Amino acid sequence: MTRDMHMFRRWRALTFTLLYLAFAVAFFHRVAPTVIASDMAESLGASAFAIGSIGAMYYYAYSLMQIPSGILADRIGPRLSVGGSMILGGLGSIVFALSPDVFTANLGRLIIGLGVAFAFVGTMRAAASWFDPRAYAMATSWIILAGNAGAVLAGSPLAWLLNYVSWRSVFFGIGLFSVALALAVLWLVRDTPARAGFASSPGIGPTGTGGAIWPRLKDALRQRNIWLSLLAGGGIMGGYFGFTGVWAVPYMEVRSGLSQQQAADILTVSLFALAAGVPVCGWLADRVIGRKPLIVICAAACAVIWLVLAAWPSPGYWMMLLLLCAYGIAGGAMVAIFAITKEQSPPAAVGFSIAVVNTGLFGAAAVLQLVLGWVLSLTTSPAYPQGNFVAAVALLLGGSTIGLIAGLMLKENPQHAVE
Repeated sequence: MTRDMHMFRRWRALTFTLLYLAFAVAFFHRVAPTVIASDMAESLGASAFAIGSIGAMYYYAYSLMQIPSGILADRIGPRLSVGGSMILGGLGSIVFALSPDVFTANLGRLIIGLGVAFAFVGTMRAAASWFDPRAYAMATSWIILAGNAGAVLAGSPLAWLLNYVSWRSVFFGIGLFSVALALAVLWLVRDTPARAGFASSPGIGPTGTGGAIWPRLKDALRQRNIWLSLLAGGGIMGGYFGFTGVWAVPYMEVRSGLSQQQAADILTVSLFALAAGVPVCGWLADRVIGRKPLIVICAAACAVIWLVLAAWPSPGYWMMLLLLCAYGIAGGAMVAIFAITKEQSPPAAVGFSIAVVNTGLFGAAAVLQLVLGWVLSLTTSPAYPQGNFVAAVALLLGGSTIGLIAGLMLKENPQHAVE
């Protein structure tokens, strides 16, 4: 290995370690409400609908900022877009930690969502410059794997920590860490190899190029696959994030009779399965079966899992563990969805195209979290004191079916199809 290659890999490792940490923080905030739901409801005197709205507020803000985050990632680069926004996310976490009522908690979650929304698209845009295009699906898998590390910390480790400190202390500490991380990103991250002093780049080239933005965006929006990827991603992962973000632990407490710790343990293992499934799916998509077949198979598996969860009267510990782990592995199809999106996007609008698809994914999660809370509140009765989870899960089945149909309609670039 030449000295230049050694230095290149060191710079890339430093850049992506910091960006990965930023995305891990975003994922922590995404999953944590399901573990603290009961404690938060007691602390704030909140109903199921109010808890659902607090959880969903993150997704509304996150989804709203996906398009701007993509434009800014293409225009000013990941360093400024991720570093600047993470300061806002840290402040939002502190507001959430200090919230005296439901309104302020919603405000805190809104600010968090606005702040951490730039982490994923910014990291994906940086990967498009720092990694060879042929390795983009695998690079994407490592980005998502890093995010899942944050989600894992929001499962069993958070439930264990709550035995010793309050949820407010946890989020206050995360807020301080986020601000420190943001300053490190602004200081040390480089958008492209050229900006780190290297003569060539294995990826698509520099960010911050001149010229009019809107023609590039219109060109991206004309790509049929981008809209189908949006529906496929929303159908497969929107339901998973909507469910695990707030309602997975309450579902297992009510339907399966599990304790908060047992339910959090299952959620954590499911997130580990998602983390393991991401690189496996990246390898399968790039080397074995191709991207579209992988998406279709995983979407069909997700629909079957929701059907079982809706129909099974009282799934026990091991059944819940099996089903949520299977869903986690199937969720690795995200890497194929983002890879198809990137290959169909104009080079100058990669960040924007990924942001459009990510909007569908988290927009679906935001809507589903709120709708599930509304359905549970609406169906409260003597027979269902916590609400009818069967009706709620049936909505998730419908969403995954839409994702399957969209996956079947996707067109894969023949260059990336596996013979």
